[in-house]
Amino acid sequence: MLESIFPGYTIIVRVLYKILGFDVGLLASAFVMLYMVVWISSLAYAKTSELVSTHLTASIQISNNDDLYRYVLNWVEEQQMTKDARHLKAVTLPASGYDQEPDSDDDSAIDESGNFTYDQWQRSKPPMFWPNFGTSLVWWAGHPCLSRPFRFTRSRTERTIKDEMSREETLDITCFGRSTEPIKELLSFIQEWTSQKGQGRTVIRRTQTTYDTYWGPPIVRPTRPLSTVALDQQRKADLIKDIMEYLHPKNARWYATRGVPYRRGYLLHGSPGTGKSSLSFALAGFFGMPIYCISLAEPKLTESALDNLFSKLPTRSIVLLEDIDAAGLKREDEPMSESGLNTMSEPNTTSKVTGASPIPAASGPKSNISLSGLLNVIDGVAAQEGRILIMTTNCPSKLDDALLRPGRTDVKVEFTLATKEQIRSIFYRMYSTKLEKGQPAKTSGTTTKQTPTKTKSVQNPPSTTNREDADFLKLLAEKPVLHTVEDEQLNAMKDEFAERLPEGKFSPAEIQGFLLSRQKEPFRALAEVAAWRDQMLAAKEKNSKIF
Repeated sequence: MLESIFPGYTIIVRVLYKILGFDVGLLASAFVMLYMVVWISSLAYAKTSELVSTHLTASIQISNNDDLYRYVLNWVEEQQMTKDARHLKAVTLPASGYDQEPDSDDDSAIDESGNFTYDQWQRSKPPMFWPNFGTSLVWWAGHPCLSRPFRFTRSRTERTIKDEMSREETLDITCFGRSTEPIKELLSFIQEWTSQKGQGRTVIRRTQTTYDTYWGPPIVRPTRPLSTVALDQQRKADLIKDIMEYLHPKNARWYATRGVPYRRGYLLHGSPGTGKSSLSFALAGFFGMPIYCISLAEPKLTESALDNLFSKLPTRSIVLLEDIDAAGLKREDEPMSESGLNTMSEPNTTSKVTGASPIPAASGPKSNISLSGLLNVIDGVAAQEGRILIMTTNCPSKLDDALLRPGRTDVKVEFTLATKEQIRSIFYRMYSTKLEKGQPAKTSGTTTKQTPTKTKSVQNPPSTTNREDADFLKLLAEKPVLHTVEDEQLNAMKDEFAERLPEGKFSPAEIQGFLLSRQKEPFRALAEVAAWRDQMLAAKEKNSKIF
């Protein structure tokens, strides 16, 4: 047989026999027999695996567009498989200060001159290890007395649509048996595990556009306490009660039996920087709901894409439409000028909200979404129910009456410029050390001293630097004098700070920006607030900006 495949094989074997003294043909025959055994075994294994996969296994597929995809990978990353496996994928996720433990030691990020180096701190965070593309085996003890294997198959497909590359990843979870119940139990466990691990976190999702418009990957941020939002306590409480009443499961049946669409809309209006978006984010954290942000001014956002986005919202979620007055919504029967402006829009561009600045006219078309298209999405026959819609605006007088009617905008919340009480709250919140320890802010109580920041001892600059660089490094090494303020003294300082600022003249964002530049120096902030106040008031009177 070998002679027919390799002509001259017999002659070569005879020559080698005379030279080496043994029959090489026996080795060749053994090699051929071994190759045949391996080939037949691989065919038998492939066929057997196909039969087992078809008739004796069950599987569930997860797309990377679903949040569950990342939940599963994060769970697998903490399993023993990632420690024993020979093939993994290293993932360096963007490092965030939110991921640091409160008492973590960041001295490794301080250079020899005593300055913080972000790159050094970033590199100190270890990467995550996910299953590589292909098949991995993970054991999970779903039953107290039984640990069973699950096969994770991660694959990727690429395709080009409208000259744009689309990449989709899928994760197939397979188990032995003809039922998917073990996989469902595993996924439920992973969801609960993620929920417990992500306590104190809020999920934010924004729209993304490639060949299509879809919800982008989740962004996780620490939950913002409602106490940090500068809004009248009574109005804040009324808003929370209204949302609680709406979200209660019994309320859905109440709406259904009375033929009322189960939807709720809120309009937050007021001057820029008064906390409208901050309240939306804080509400999402308070109720443990994800928040979905949509910009109606997105150039590629069409009415069909907007309808598709709303159709993919979870039943319980918050939808945020920011600065809806700036989106340029128009009625379909209204003409457009050559510049793209609505010629029938309201000529008066001054906000009616107390303290609002004049809003300049737009210079071009703002949105591909018409007013009727938006109304159909949020309040049409096929509009989704169960979600919360929050719209923010600096100028509510510019909004169409059709958008403001009950059923679309049920509750209106006005945000004013900072009151005396809000000024006190902002100052106290900025300098209170109780918040750093996870304790609620109080206006009275036991004294709390500020813990000094740990830093390495400042060494002399390297001898290789020139004189100018050495002097500059010395300036960087000079640390501000951090004030130790007891709680009783801080309460007196906040009252004095509020007395030096007029009520209804500055937004909470402006006051917070002033304090942030004096982040750990309350005495300096108190000493310099009068000069800042006069400068800001003069600039506002002249309608100029301070840089």
